[in-house]
Amino acid sequence: MRPLSIVSVLAAMAALIIGCSSSSEDTARNQHEDVLIDPRTGETIDPDEHDDIEILPPHEPGSSLEPDVFDAARQLQRDLIEAGPITTETYEDALDRVVECSADFGVVATIDEPHPIRVNVRDTYVRNEDIPEELEGPESLTYIRPYDDCVYAHLTLLQGSIEPVMADDLMEYATACLQEEGHSPTGTEQNMDELRSSVDNSRGVVEGCVAEGLNELYPGTEMVMG
Repeated sequence: MRPLSIVSVLAAMAALIIGCSSSSEDTARNQHEDVLIDPRTGETIDPDEHDDIEILPPHEPGSSLEPDVFDAARQLQRDLIEAGPITTETYEDALDRVVECSADFGVVATIDEPHPIRVNVRDTYVRNEDIPEELEGPESLTYIRPYDDCVYAHLTLLQGSIEPVMADDLMEYATACLQEEGHSPTGTEQNMDELRSSVDNSRGVVEGCVAEGLNELYPGTEMVMG
């Protein structure tokens, strides 16, 4: 399992951060209980037992970048989508821009390995071990924010505009599995959504066949939406 990823959407929220322990973008208040979660340890901490919890002000997405740089990057995403369709090469170039943009702020961003359910749609994240150990609480969030802004500037629009493609061997396995279950996929499907559309998926049979294929072909690989 890869290290805990940093969820970029939380950068746009007013996050509650534990000032006395290591934390990341994933540290947020549980909406149903008056607690905080430290993502590096998984520990639940009652804020009533600490007097050094700090509340950070809201962060405007993209504000780490110069306005003209941010606007140009967002416009490039819109232009690429309008020109469409978004190719794997176009998407990979955007991932590289996120890494380069983050590096300008001294943040190490990592590009995910391809996942067999969506080999063409990779993601970026910041590994916990790449956050300087001396940074704690709000300081670690401040360190991560430029990365989230880079993702927002260069990638988020494209992420919702590229059609995922499943690995050939996994698609072949899932198709054969569905046929054994009495379904008739067309054989031209490229992803899970297309499989769902081509069969009666009322019992989640597509997810079951894909999960079975993952276990058989890619042992230890986690199921993802695709």
